[in-house]
Amino acid sequence: MIGRYQCSCNTGYKSTEDRLSCIDIDECTILNGGCETTCTNSEGSYECSCRRGYALMPDQRSCTDIDECEESPDVCDGGQCTNIPGEFQCLCFDGYMASEDMKTCLDINECEIGAHNCARHATCTNTAGSFKCSCGPGWIGNGIVCTDLDECSNGTHQCNPNAECMNTMGSYRCMCKEGFAGDGFYCTDIDECAENVNLCENGHCLNIAGAYRCDCDMGFIVTPDGQACEDIDECTFADICVNGHCRNIPGLFRCVCQIGYELDQSGGNCTDVDECVDPTTCISGFCVNTPGSYICNCPPDFQLNPTGVGCVDTRSGNCYLDIRFRGDASESLDCSNEIGVGVSKASCCCSLGQGWGNPCEACPPLNSTGYKNLCPGGEGFRPNPITVIVEDIDECQELPGLCQGGVCINTFGSFQCDCPKGFALNEDTRVCEDVNECEKPGICGPGQCYNTIGNYTCICPPDYMQVNGGNNCMDMRRSLCYRNYYMENATCDGELTFNITKKMCCCSYNIGRAWNKPCERCPTPSTNEFAVLCGSERPGYQIDIYTGQVIDIDECHEIPGVCENGVCINHIGSFRCECPMGFVYNDKLLICEERVDSCGFVWISVWIRVD
Repeated sequence: MIGRYQCSCNTGYKSTEDRLSCIDIDECTILNGGCETTCTNSEGSYECSCRRGYALMPDQRSCTDIDECEESPDVCDGGQCTNIPGEFQCLCFDGYMASEDMKTCLDINECEIGAHNCARHATCTNTAGSFKCSCGPGWIGNGIVCTDLDECSNGTHQCNPNAECMNTMGSYRCMCKEGFAGDGFYCTDIDECAENVNLCENGHCLNIAGAYRCDCDMGFIVTPDGQACEDIDECTFADICVNGHCRNIPGLFRCVCQIGYELDQSGGNCTDVDECVDPTTCISGFCVNTPGSYICNCPPDFQLNPTGVGCVDTRSGNCYLDIRFRGDASESLDCSNEIGVGVSKASCCCSLGQGWGNPCEACPPLNSTGYKNLCPGGEGFRPNPITVIVEDIDECQELPGLCQGGVCINTFGSFQCDCPKGFALNEDTRVCEDVNECEKPGICGPGQCYNTIGNYTCICPPDYMQVNGGNNCMDMRRSLCYRNYYMENATCDGELTFNITKKMCCCSYNIGRAWNKPCERCPTPSTNEFAVLCGSERPGYQIDIYTGQVIDIDECHEIPGVCENGVCINHIGSFRCECPMGFVYNDKLLICEERVDSCGFVWISVWIRVD
């Protein structure tokens, strides 16, 4: 039309009443669009669809049933597919069960629900539509019936070669053999020797694989099992301990020999003891050895002692110190100086006696055969007349004449004769005789000595005083002491500032060389003249007038002026001076003097007392 337009609509559309636009036609509202089942409208068209289980026919309008069993033969895996209108159902085989919608077959797990016939010792394994039975480890069979597998017999076990295999129901157990340690699968040797130090007593333990063995000490033998040592009873052997009795002891044996026999070097037999080799056998007699014993033959005048082990001279007689041969044809003796009465010859001749008996007979010479028979113990000893055991001779009791006038003290094998003061023993006469003390030089010093019985008396010159009971003279004179003496003109100097006795001046250590006025030279040390004055040949010592012993001179006490202004310290045989600060020692005057320095100043010393 002129001045207007109108629409010509496509298929599936229709024009509006004014024909100016096109709108969709809903074909489904008109006889369901011709669809047999479901019509679905769309813009400018529509579509037919079928229910589940049906398929659209080529006319795109009608529906036909789908045969799922034909399209998917395996849709009912484990069952038979049966098609029905619009769907299908599964009829399941044995071992399967249908799902709730009957569309699938589900495998039944017989193992899980217990719907199997596997043996107790078997393992159930589920399979598609069924199950499988397998005998467990250690068992053998078809799974329905299982019997125990003996791994130890068929060699399928894993035990260590040093272990024992023990079969158990369905399994086996490994245990290490004795002598090994471990879990049975791994076994290591046990060192029994290291773990138990008490093994193989009386032997040495040797470790071997799985055990140990004993290496036995001498005198022991290994037991049949090799693991212990047992004592060998040597007493069962022949020719053991001849002349004795065998006693078995662990590891060895002991022969207890009969009296008169002793073990030989092997220790296995007893041999005769030669008692005669022992010098104490058959003392003073002649010994003859016999098997297992001996015979003691005694010399003349001797007889066998009660126990038969020696010979003794049991005679008694007087003992004499001096003998003299008469010189006539009788060869008899004159014996004198009787020192014992009624004593045995051994007591006399084994001491200091020279003759014995009545008539008197000379004692045998020292070291002669007769002396050795009589005195087997040597001088000072004799055989006991009963036991023949050598014993000490008590000279003081049996031979009192050996210490006449003194005190006899018996000692082992000898004796001691102590004479009173002023007496000395005469070794020839055995008498304590007066000592002439006056024969000792200087015993009275400057005095005259007169001997008395057991003592002496000193007659002292003027200015001397008798001391020590008249046994010494003390010079009481005091005079000047000089440090120096000159031989060429008999003069002296170095006069000390104090007066002392000649003995203190001349005998003290480093004091004087001359004494008195006019000066008298002091005697030279180590001379007889010095010893007469001082009692000693060394300066610094003097004779103690009371004991007669040499003693130290205490110069600090006896000579008060020494070490003036200082400290005097006495030493054995000498002395020394210590001067205070500001003083020096004057070895000429033996005093401490104030020190004067080169400028003429005098050092002043102050003594402070600290309480």
